[in-house]
Order: sequence, then structure tokens, then C-alpha cells
Amino acid sequence: MSRLGKLKRQLIEEANKRILGEQSGRCDQWKNGTFQNGDGITTPKITISKSPTEIIGIYEGPDNGGCIQRSKYLSTDTPHQLAGITVYYEAAPYLKELYTKGVYVTIGKITMERDRDKMFKITIPLVSTTEDKAITNMNERGGMGHSGRGPYNSLMSAVKNDSDNKLIGEQTVVAGEMTENFIYWRNISQYPIHTTSSSPNTHKHSIKHNNDQETLAQDLRDLGIINLKSINHNSNQVNVITDTTSPLVSMSYIWSDADELDEVFQTVKDANPNTPPKRPIRYDINGLPGYIIVFKQS
Repeated sequence: MSRLGKLKRQLIEEANKRILGEQSGRCDQWKNGTFQNGDGITTPKITISKSPTEIIGIYEGPDNGGCIQRSKYLSTDTPHQLAGITVYYEAAPYLKELYTKGVYVTIGKITMERDRDKMFKITIPLVSTTEDKAITNMNERGGMGHSGRGPYNSLMSAVKNDSDNKLIGEQTVVAGEMTENFIYWRNISQYPIHTTSSSPNTHKHSIKHNNDQETLAQDLRDLGIINLKSINHNSNQVNVITDTTSPLVSMSYIWSDADELDEVFQTVKDANPNTPPKRPIRYDINGLPGYIIVFKQS
């Protein structure tokens, strides 16, 4: 066979492998960011919105809209793929983000809407709760024209049998031929419970500063005006405990060489005559002296 003939054969074989791979392997358009919204009529369009009160996923377009996000290639259940996109790729990371910001939520009554060959919508209400009941993860299994209970039972078993998890709840929702089974839980190894329901007004804000003074100063300022109950710290983390019955304060961090630190503190006091810092808390980072400073608010 000539060199040109071998090249043509190689190109054909590579094309065949690519086609077979597309038809049998994963599709990860949403995960890798290559999905492009269509017109929502003849081509798929997906809209995701997230807020501390709800997460909404909407699919608009045909039922046979291609493979957007699926573990095995299938192009005829495109609306169902919205469930995995909304829950696994959008809701789960967002729940962790909310928790780390001190926004504690659980899941309300999930609803779905379905119009065949046109639309599929999932609404996940987020309900404010106490720190000990807050969720940090969720997932789903389901199907278009079937219940998906087999895969869901495997998922449920994996969550329940993992000692790092605390199961919070589950829901099964049906809309038309769509069935989705939702499960939500707390990763207690990564997000240990710090408070109990007996103290519903108390929250713990953990600030990991990675031995960087600027990071600690900014994170303390970002807390804004809070009801400060207490502060504790170790070498790389500051824990701020708030309680709605405690005085209102704002906070920051200052640092300098040992012989200049008190002078810096006095400068801060002079610059804040209406809310002067009341009680500096000595906290050195990397051997450099510093104070956590608390400004009392009216």
C-alpha cells in the first residue's frame, strides 16, 4: 500500500473511532464548558439561576436534542439531562459555597414542570435553617419514561453507608414521563457540626487565613456588622462565634513590627473616633505581631 493510501486509511480509522466514541462514551459538554445554548425551540437551551432562596433549572427545546451531559451517550432524553446538570453540577457546589459563607439552608419541596418536546423545569427551594441541620451536598437519579430507582438505590446506599455523611432527606418528584429521585446530605468530615438546635441563634464563622495577614484582615472585614459572642483561634484559623443577643461589632486585623504595633493600633483608634476599637486581641502570624481589633457599633 502506498504512503498516501496508508494515510487515507489512518484518517478513516480515526474518524470511525471518534464517531463510535461519541456514540458510546460520555458526553461532558456542560462539565467542560463547551455547551452552547440554542434557540430553545429546535435546539436545546438551558438556563440555571441560583440564589440563597432557590435554584432553578430550565430546559427548552426538543426531546431529541443531543447529548449534553451524560455518563453514556444518548441523544433522545435531552430534557432529563437537565436534572444532573442542575443538581450535581450547579446545586451541589452552590450549597457548599453558601455554607462556607455562613448561609445555612436545607431543601424545601422540590417541584417539576414538563411540556413534552418543549420544556422541562426543576425548582429547588432553599429553606433557612440552623447550622447543625444545614446541607452541603445533593444528587439525583431518575429517568425519562422510567423511575431510575435501581441507580438511585445504589446512590442512597453509598451515601448512607459512608460514615463521613449525614443523610438529611430525599424526595421523589414526577412530572409527565419524568421521574427524579433527589437525595441531600451533610459531609460531616469536611463540614463538621459546630452548633446544636438548642442554640438556634448561634453561628460559627471559620476563617482559614493560610498565614496571610491580608487575607485575615479582608475576611474579617467581609463579615460586616455582626453580633459577636466570642473569638477563638489556632495557628492557621480564626473562629468567630456570633449570637443574635450579643453586641453589634465590626472587625479587622492589624500587624506590624513589635515596636510599631501599638503605634499602628493608636492610629486606627484615631481614624475611627465614632467607633474606636474596644478590645484588641493579640494574634501573631508567622512571628509578626498583630491584633484582631473589634469596633463596637451602636
